[in-house]
Amino acid sequence: MVDSDAALPSAGVIASAPAKIVLFGEYASIYGQPSIGVALEHLTICKAAPGRKRFHTVNHHKINQYRDTYIKKAVEKYWKGGSLDFSTDSNLPSASGVGSSASITAATMGALLGLENGFSEEECGIRSHTIECLVEKRVASPIDTATVTHGSGVLVSGTEGDGLLWKTEFKGRTWYVHGLDIPEITFVLGWSGSKAKTPLQVKKVMNFKKRQKDFYMDIMKDMGKLALEGMAALKDQDMAAMGKLMDRNHRLMAILGINTPALQAMVDAVKPHAYGAKVTGAGGGGCMVAMTKEPEEASMAIKRIGGTPIIARSIKQGVKVERLPGK
Repeated sequence: MVDSDAALPSAGVIASAPAKIVLFGEYASIYGQPSIGVALEHLTICKAAPGRKRFHTVNHHKINQYRDTYIKKAVEKYWKGGSLDFSTDSNLPSASGVGSSASITAATMGALLGLENGFSEEECGIRSHTIECLVEKRVASPIDTATVTHGSGVLVSGTEGDGLLWKTEFKGRTWYVHGLDIPEITFVLGWSGSKAKTPLQVKKVMNFKKRQKDFYMDIMKDMGKLALEGMAALKDQDMAAMGKLMDRNHRLMAILGINTPALQAMVDAVKPHAYGAKVTGAGGGGCMVAMTKEPEEASMAIKRIGGTPIIARSIKQGVKVERLPGK
């Protein structure tokens, strides 16, 4: 760890992390069921440099636990040096299900590790997962933070398999993160205009579990099976098969009660132009995602019913860290 400002590069570092979608297994991943995430080309940027004040700042204001939640937690847990000035930028809508919190967490962690001259993808992924769990005050799946850290695609599972990148643990649970080779895929996101409030959605799903535990766990297992079938379809680059699996995953998420009329309307609207479509992320708002070879037509279909379309392509790059040139 850096323990003095003198060890820091005078101009600091800049780190970036992509957005993400979860193709299969959002909630099931918490229980070690397989889940698949894909990195998207939209980036979150975090610059970090030695501070000019006695306290940390973010975008020229004093760091705030409500506005800068993930950055503040990362600094408190992992930074042992002096004050830092952070500058962030992202064109992602917050609480949209496309990884805004995971991206800022991983970009921040990449910047901190870069300042320490100790960046590694594995360490960034492990630490980012820990921060997300601490902020959310629960055992959260690493699917989001792993996807944005590694880039391309990842399979997260409770068991170790081929292509292992790293493992991560929290409160006695262990997940294994595996790399997937993702072909170039075009997605269209449909932003509903309402934020997905993850804690509320998790509470809703946990209430479902309390009422119908056996049925709930069957759904989790079914989601895990879809992820494994999806991995095989990805390997074969069979987009039609992947789309059908996405549709099935969407129906399972709807049973859990995290779909909304606005999200469903967008899913229905893009069907003529998509291989498949589903809610992505926690649900209850945020975005749906369609995999399509007709992005313009799918975008127009979303616009016609009042949604906001975002065209996004898969990206190989995960967290990237660079030193800023000195003055």
